[in-house]
Amino acid sequence: MSSEWQLVFNGLTGVSTFLMAVTAWKALDSWKKEIREKKVFEINKRYIETINKLENLMNNYELISEKDKTRELLKQIYDSFNEVLYEYNLVQKKSKRETGFLGNLMYFKLIIEKYLTQKIESNNGRIRFYFDNFWDDYAPSQSDEGKIIETVEYENLLSVLKQAKELCENNINKFYN
Repeated sequence: MSSEWQLVFNGLTGVSTFLMAVTAWKALDSWKKEIREKKVFEINKRYIETINKLENLMNNYELISEKDKTRELLKQIYDSFNEVLYEYNLVQKKSKRETGFLGNLMYFKLIIEKYLTQKIESNNGRIRFYFDNFWDDYAPSQSDEGKIIETVEYENLLSVLKQAKELCENNINKFYN
């Protein structure tokens, strides 16, 4: 083979190697994006499940007198929000921007944490440890006519829960479209 043909062959080999490397890089990037999107899909599903648990608790008026059972359920919901938050932060670690999804996670975490965190109160030299009661803010009352009246806090939280679920459902729809 002449040296001219050898140069052409080496050039073609170099170009084909470069094109293979670019194709492999694009395929790897596409695979990573697909894995990330699937993980975000799963996170949104788990987030909706956790929101549903909180909604179910809020509608379970029989638990109003069961502070310990309510606190146990809140702890489970709180742990679920923390798991979702942790996974979401792992998936979004390259993104520095605040999202509505992350804002909702933090909002619910802080609401629930309020009822799980032990408080200390000092009164006349005595120290008392206590927890806030979830039902003080979210328990409905009943009017003289028998109509159930929800608190403003209850209505506000339900509204935010509804918005959060819609956000997740939109994220899931993006996955399918």
